[in-house]
Amino acid sequence: MPTPDSNRPAILVAGGGALPRLLVARCEAQSRRLTILTVPGQEGSLADHECQPVVSLDEFQRQLLELRRQGFLDIIFAGNVQRPIQSRDPILEGGDDAVLRRILALSEQAGLSVIAVQALLPELVAQRGLMTEFAPDDADHLDIVRGREVVLTLGEMDIGQAAVVAHRQCLAVETIAGTDHAIEQAGAVMRAHRCPGHRGVLYKAPKTHQDLRIDMPTIGPRTIDAAIRAGLAGIAVQAGGVLIIDKPDVIARANQGKLFLIGD
Repeated sequence: MPTPDSNRPAILVAGGGALPRLLVARCEAQSRRLTILTVPGQEGSLADHECQPVVSLDEFQRQLLELRRQGFLDIIFAGNVQRPIQSRDPILEGGDDAVLRRILALSEQAGLSVIAVQALLPELVAQRGLMTEFAPDDADHLDIVRGREVVLTLGEMDIGQAAVVAHRQCLAVETIAGTDHAIEQAGAVMRAHRCPGHRGVLYKAPKTHQDLRIDMPTIGPRTIDAAIRAGLAGIAVQAGGVLIIDKPDVIARANQGKLFLIGD
């Protein structure tokens, strides 16, 4: 993926989590002119930076047009966003991928180029192979295959990016509530059924036809902590298709919790 021109002024649309702060730091290191828009409910994620809140999608469109007139050329989307379950705005109807494509269209209609997070932070992209001291056993590999199949089906239906599988049985899938919630559900199922021995695998990958410029799947330390609490054996992610936030800490926590982490 080509490196974006750091001389081009950019807009960062910031959600929650650590990713927006990493992008701000990278843009500052490049001396890139940057303005930050924060989505509703995430105004505090960059509280020590000057930010403009996005009040509504109509306001967002007006903000983009005005910033384009001011000379901003690129736009970057980063961070977690909690969508409302119900909305009167037709742009928010349907699955996440459908909604994000509409938002991408608004950005491009304003004359902005959409820059992927991974183009600015390529070191975060998961690589193929084992990353931890602990490796999947034969049963884990079968669960990884099954998890890949489940996530592929989820993606085709624009539902989620992750699933938890144990003994080739799907225990939970990611929905609008997010990956951590799916892990918690899987842990509850395993405790309720007193699953012995093999403990299950989280598999995470992009949805089918997902535009990775705006919503590349992500895991981080919280994902590892949730997997440990649930009693999982490990996590598999699609190589080249998932970002790992704070990878040294993620690997250290996984090793401490005796989890495997592998790029599939």
